[in-house]
Amino acid sequence: MVDYCGGSGGKTLGFAPFMHNSGQIYLHDIRKGVLLQAKQRLRRAGVQNAQVHGDKVKLRKLLKGRVDWMLLDVPCTGSGVMRRNPDMKWKFTVEKMNELLKV
Repeated sequence: MVDYCGGSGGKTLGFAPFMHNSGQIYLHDIRKGVLLQAKQRLRRAGVQNAQVHGDKVKLRKLLKGRVDWMLLDVPCTGSGVMRRNPDMKWKFTVEKMNELLKV
């Protein structure tokens, strides 16, 4: 399983328990800061079958032809963190949503 654009691992934390620490989860994001958060969150939750990767080229070589499932949440709107960052609701505009829909 690959959680591509996985951020700090929220979605991985959501589905990892259903895997019962079997198989492998590869979490990828281009932002190093959120990957550090993901590692910490996964460790605290007891998820032992997850690997965190920031280099998409190396990850692609590692997993080419070996992935059963891929979760893509693109483009990232950031709206999933509104509960933790309430000021986000003032920054997220209709115009921004329309731009993201085009992507």
